[in-house]
Amino acid sequence: MGRESIELEAYSHGAPIPSACRVGPLVMTSAIPGRSPQTGELGADLDEQVGFAFEGLAQIFEQAGGSVADIARVTVLMTSREDRKVLNRHWERWFPDPASRPARHVQEMALPPSILIQVEAVGFIERG
Repeated sequence: MGRESIELEAYSHGAPIPSACRVGPLVMTSAIPGRSPQTGELGADLDEQVGFAFEGLAQIFEQAGGSVADIARVTVLMTSREDRKVLNRHWERWFPDPASRPARHVQEMALPPSILIQVEAVGFIERG
């Protein structure tokens, strides 16, 4: 069982760090900011950044051979925990079934300029 890098151009770190890594069924992302998965442009506000971050997670897990249904845990780094209402609205859209949601941890911290949120995820995708 080897290690496989997963790259999404929009989330290139400008360093030799992949967007995610897969080892067997385990998939772990790097920090995914609120950038458009299509253009790499940062969202104009928190709502757009949260939406882009979740879209990015979805694309990464699809590229790894799965979907957001395979995510087991999401870590959210935000500049303000007071913004969780915006986060929760997107959370419920991406994970609508309360009986089948990933675990989540939100941490307030300073992020690079203009970045209001970053997400990281851990998932398990069985090969078909």
